[in-house]
Amino acid sequence: MAMLFLQAVQARPVVDNDFVRVFKNNAPCAAAAASCGERVVVALGAVEVNGQKMERGDVKVFKKR
Repeated sequence: MAMLFLQAVQARPVVDNDFVRVFKNNAPCAAAAASCGERVVVALGAVEVNGQKMERGDVKVFKKR
């Protein structure tokens, strides 16, 4: 029951306004649905995205398809 609750809570945006929708620990637009716009990843630490190494504060934008 707790796992279902946590999954439901994480699906809600942390920030949702006319300009941006932010999710924590969730990627609802990973499949590039029609309702999704550009996706932005901001690195909070060292990470590799699509073969590109990113450090804290680096930004990568994925254009809408």
